[in-house]
Amino acid sequence: MTKQLKGLLMGWWVISASILAFIGGGWIANYIYINPLANVNVNKLMADPFIFISFVSGATIGFLVVIAPLNTIFRLFKGGELHIKTIVIVLCIFGLGGVGANAALYNFVITPNHMLECPKKMGYKKNLMRDYVTDLSLCEKL
Repeated sequence: MTKQLKGLLMGWWVISASILAFIGGGWIANYIYINPLANVNVNKLMADPFIFISFVSGATIGFLVVIAPLNTIFRLFKGGELHIKTIVIVLCIFGLGGVGANAALYNFVITPNHMLECPKKMGYKKNLMRDYVTDLSLCEKL
């Protein structure tokens, strides 16, 4: 296999991975933040009782939606990579956006609808974000 063909295949792989990252990040943002805020009749949603997890999830969404595709564009068409300062600034902006979106969930959805927190589940993954429901019968059984 020639070096040029390897480079072409790698370019297509990076472009495909960037498109998948963009779609995945958009889906995560929609599932966690946008859909619960836009939907009037929310019965169940996930929210973060701690600021740290919402900052990390916002930064992750920023990485998937902005940094990965933008870095691919810079690498393939400009011949360089993004500066680390740019990456850190974008991640911090999206992290703060995640904190703001989580605060909006609490202020505009959870508190006005008198939603209840489901009991903690077993395992670290289920303790990072909490499920909030309008009726405790909607909580998953342990």
